[in-house]
Amino acid sequence: LQRQSGDSSDSEQITSIELLIASSANLGGYVLEGDERSGRSALMAQLVWGYLAAGYVALRIHGRKFSRSTEDEIDSVAEAEFERQLKGRDLDSYRQLPLAKRVLLLDDIDEVSIKSEKAIEQLLIRLRKRFGVLVVSASDVFAVTQFAQAGGGGALEGLPTYRLLPFGHLARTRLIKKWINLNSDEGHSEDDRVARVHAAEQFVGAVLNRGVVPAYPLYLVTLLHASQNRERESLQDAGYGQYYEYLIGEGINAAGIRNEK
Repeated sequence: LQRQSGDSSDSEQITSIELLIASSANLGGYVLEGDERSGRSALMAQLVWGYLAAGYVALRIHGRKFSRSTEDEIDSVAEAEFERQLKGRDLDSYRQLPLAKRVLLLDDIDEVSIKSEKAIEQLLIRLRKRFGVLVVSASDVFAVTQFAQAGGGGALEGLPTYRLLPFGHLARTRLIKKWINLNSDEGHSEDDRVARVHAAEQFVGAVLNRGVVPAYPLYLVTLLHASQNRERESLQDAGYGQYYEYLIGEGINAAGIRNEK
């Protein structure tokens, strides 16, 4: 994650969920930006567990859940999601929680069911009054900056914006090594692991250099899977359509859907 220009520290980068959670306590939250392929939703899901482990009560609510910006609507949605996501916990105790312990992860604000920008602004203002930490995720095309104008009283004023970056060479290497280690048994020697890491690096690097898939974790893991099976040769020089056909096929297989369906 890289803090976006316009904030006090343009070059600041955060490389772990723990650092992101620690920084949010004093800031009151932050905005996460990235395109649909960047893994925003996966990161939001991990953040929920991270906040819960850190002693917060965290809810992840999709933007489309909100159709109005009224206080009653916000409370109704939040309490319904509390009972659905944190089954077994007492709703009355949640209502009495200190503000600092309440976290809301608002996923895909660009899909909120509210059409008026003024009403969206009001929704964000009221959410900040109800949650000590507000994390908002948005796609690149959503003009979230209009709600964060410094000195303009914007609903997200004072919250830093972080952009999800594609993996660089070092991050890719770490991921590849972890992948190989997880998919190696005791019978593999250290030399064999090193050779497999090198081969996977070459394969992934060659694919990324062609510019047909981005260097985001979802795609890298899929490529690593392909590098370990018979799909490697067919994908080495594949085009855009072939890569995404493979991605869709892997998703179908993972879901347990039979070919005839």
